[in-house]
Amino acid sequence: MTVSVLPLNRAVKLLVEQELSSQQVLNRFHYLASQEPSNSELLAFLNAFRVEVWNAIRELQSNAVRTIRFTAEVLGGNLALADLPINVTGVSPIESLPPESAYSFRFARTSSGVRGGFKRIAGVAENVQSSGVLTTAFMNSQIVTAALTALVSPIAVGGIDYVPIIIVSTYNGQPLPQLSYWQPTAVALKNTVGTQNTRRRGRGA
Repeated sequence: MTVSVLPLNRAVKLLVEQELSSQQVLNRFHYLASQEPSNSELLAFLNAFRVEVWNAIRELQSNAVRTIRFTAEVLGGNLALADLPINVTGVSPIESLPPESAYSFRFARTSSGVRGGFKRIAGVAENVQSSGVLTTAFMNSQIVTAALTALVSPIAVGGIDYVPIIIVSTYNGQPLPQLSYWQPTAVALKNTVGTQNTRRRGRGA
């Protein structure tokens, strides 16, 4: 088995809140810290995530999408919490597809017993796709390579290492007795534009 029991006092949930065409867009990330972080250490982690991960993601996004907040919380132990309001847009000056359209990233499974993890990032610029298929030039671009690397890379800040993880509650379709996790080491971008129906206008995030 390639899953391990999740130590809740070191498990960090990170929420990214964005807006696109007056629609709220949310993305959740999970990291495992090498030791239990405090509130101030979580804030340092959020700032590092912004620089090391989110700046790479923003390179893919239309400037019609705006990032407004990062929130991080520890799922157990001291239940540390940190909040970082920000105000930055995507980098591309090209108009965005609708909020439900997304770049679809899939994390490579480490076992057939677990489901693959996904990240669906809004703000798809119109000029990087044709009829819903991402162009070869875009797929092979440096900014895509940088985003793929950022999504699976550990973050080291303040003497703590934060490793990206996928949290699971089942294995081979059977419930696990405790929340568990696996660590992705590779991720791929699907070459077609994905859809996140909950982001359709009036339906949520």
